[in-house]
Amino acid sequence: MDWLFGIHARPISGNIHEITITGYGPADVGPYDELRRHVGPASGLECHHIVEQEHLRLVPTRFTLQNAPAVAIPWSLHRRLLSPRLTAEQRYLGGRHGGRVLVVTQELLEFYKEAYTWHTPFRELYTIAQHVLR
Repeated sequence: MDWLFGIHARPISGNIHEITITGYGPADVGPYDELRRHVGPASGLECHHIVEQEHLRLVPTRFTLQNAPAVAIPWSLHRRLLSPRLTAEQRYLGGRHGGRVLVVTQELLEFYKEAYTWHTPFRELYTIAQHVLR
């Protein structure tokens, strides 16, 4: 789990870890499919790719949609805070659905830096995004 390098992480189960996200607090992270099974539908949490699905498809990484790092957060946090920020930043890359198809890794690194450190204080998610994209 080298994508957690530089982040204090407490092992929970299998590849699931708990990290503390600046400005939010404790959150579980892990490979998307495994985290989804771990969290379950009754928890009130949703699993979200730390690097968005469309970006995992646009640039070569060693991750699939199933094993890419994800974070479990409340639905309301994602809809209220993260989704609007990511969508706003995505406009510079041609929109979330369609638009420009050629994106280089450096552009995505800047995208996630802005989304996770400038628009939100979620530095740990940016660190993970860097590991995914490099």
